[in-house]
Amino acid sequence: ELEFTVHSIDLLQALNESKASSVHLTISSKELDQIMISDLNKLFMEHEGSCPVHFKIYDPLDGIEVRMPSKTIKVGVTNDFFNKLKEFELQVEIKS
Repeated sequence: ELEFTVHSIDLLQALNESKASSVHLTISSKELDQIMISDLNKLFMEHEGSCPVHFKIYDPLDGIEVRMPSKTIKVGVTNDFFNKLKEFELQVEIKS
């Protein structure tokens, strides 16, 4: 006979920070400008945490992409952070 056993229960809010090992942002070189960089930096400062951020900048015309892990930026993976990040219309991936 099969048995279902619960080993742990976590709040959904706690899972974001405990399970996420990094945040990956993909940005088109055509959309990237000084204003976006400044706004993203402000967002990162407002949501400091322990999750490292990795960037992938790509050029859609030439098909070239550059991956850049940040050595200094670490964010808190919260719903508020992702809601504000949606405004930038970037491709976001969370790795666990």
